Amino acid sequence: MYQAIGLYQGKKITVSKQDHGTHWPLHLLIVSLSCALLAGILGGLLGVGSGFVMGPLFIEFGIAPQVASATATLGMTFTASISVAQYFLLNRFPVPYGKIECHVS
Repeated sequence: MYQAIGLYQGKKITVSKQDHGTHWPLHLLIVSLSCALLAGILGGLLGVGSGFVMGPLFIEFGIAPQVASATATLGMTFTASISVAQYFLLNRFPVPYGKIECHVS
């Protein structure tokens, strides 16, 4: 949200646009936040994680590829961690098998 406010006020710059200040109109911020919310919901429903949807979306909005990749990876990591916790709480996660897999890897 801090980054979105900075882009709206023109104080933040995007790396892909070099040193030019960026002033995002309010409607573009609302569209990008809505797309991010929709991507998270679709990623969660499809089970692929929001990172697969968010990465190309960030690139399309002109965000630097390094930032887009890092944010997409964070989204996938969060989704995977929540899935592991859910399986563990539902007793569907075989702990001995998981320990063997951890030691092997």
